Amino acid sequence: MLNTGFGNAGSINTGGFNGNNLNTGFLNSGEVNTGIGNSGHINTGFLNAGNVNTGIGNATDAGEVGLTATDSSGFFNTGYGVSGFGNAADESSYGHGVSGFGNTAVGTAFEVGVSSGFFNTGYSEAIGPFALGQVSGFNSGFFNWGTANSGLFSLSKLAIKS
Repeated sequence: MLNTGFGNAGSINTGGFNGNNLNTGFLNSGEVNTGIGNSGHINTGFLNAGNVNTGIGNATDAGEVGLTATDSSGFFNTGYGVSGFGNAADESSYGHGVSGFGNTAVGTAFEVGVSSGFFNTGYSEAIGPFALGQVSGFNSGFFNWGTANSGLFSLSKLAIKS
């Protein structure tokens, strides 16, 4: 599940009481949101019901959501389906799904991004059933590096490698 926080029902969330996936903040029911109380997808801000909005209380869609959508919300983001501030998912591959502040995911992996939190750096490595070059990112929390970390400073990896 890779959640950092409390009361999260989805996966790869940072914050509290998020009901879906890849949220940074609180009380978000959509996916890939940064902020509070967003029910749409890929929003940065507060109380947005539409998709791909930056701001407060938007009920309409400013962009599209889906596998082929290239829309992002927020500020200084690169990649597809990114919300928040200063996030980057490598656009040379299927780079998408990042929320939060200062997160990056790079490499030639097929799946790049899928992170939430603060200042996480994803790079491709073999993990679980995935061989080297298949995934990069999948981090939640604060100051993690590598792939599939939650918490602080990649401390979850120390427990696995010990």
